[in-house]
Amino acid sequence: MADTRRNFLKIASAGAVLGPTLPLMAAQAAGNADSGQLIYQNSFSSASDIKDWRVEGSAIIKAEDGLMVMENARPMEDGQAANFVHWCPEEFPADIEVSWKFRPVREPGLCILIFATKGIVNGALTSPFDARLAERHGLYDQYNSSDLEYLSMSYFRRRWESERGLHVVNLRYAPGFKLLQTGPDPIPCVHEGNPLHQLVLRKQGRRVTFTVDDLKLVDWTAPEDQPMPGSGHIGFRQMAPLKAEYADFQVRALAPA
Repeated sequence: MADTRRNFLKIASAGAVLGPTLPLMAAQAAGNADSGQLIYQNSFSSASDIKDWRVEGSAIIKAEDGLMVMENARPMEDGQAANFVHWCPEEFPADIEVSWKFRPVREPGLCILIFATKGIVNGALTSPFDARLAERHGLYDQYNSSDLEYLSMSYFRRRWESERGLHVVNLRYAPGFKLLQTGPDPIPCVHEGNPLHQLVLRKQGRRVTFTVDDLKLVDWTAPEDQPMPGSGHIGFRQMAPLKAEYADFQVRALAPA
């Protein structure tokens, strides 16, 4: 893992892009001036694109029609044991813009982007994949009430009946289950039909924003008494029995605020 981290920093500082990529010049031309430098891109279009990603929990993850398709491998009756997290192997800087495309295929369920993730060992921050950390198998308490620090953005929240009358997104902090901000969720239910939605999360300094199809849903700045995670890993979490499609995952480095 140390060698992977060193190689990542070396490549990023040289201006190259990690992961299955478009040519850098073309990718930058497709962006805009304040989106930062593209440091990781993954189309999710083939099995080789995610061969180095790691899954915690039981999941069926495959490339189909140029998209990454994820669903649980255990029935929803298994409760939290049916859920999973799919981790990108790279560690990213503290100030980043994360974008991806998303389409729900089967509900109910719930999606979470976990970001700026670090492990905690004897009060010190370390990799979330450090062997000294407690084992994780997709159960939520193993993430938000354990030895990890991170921020998370939940969206397409349809898992529980109480979530289906008013659709919202939630920004939270762990360890713990601290709700930082709630916003509306414009993604339609599956039966209404969905295109691939463009999701963008920005973490810059102590500010976090989240948009879906250019609609700003969350704009939160951490108060001085709120711990603010820095660099770390990104993971996609799904709750059973959701099935969903993902594409065009990108991470851009932003200038520190």
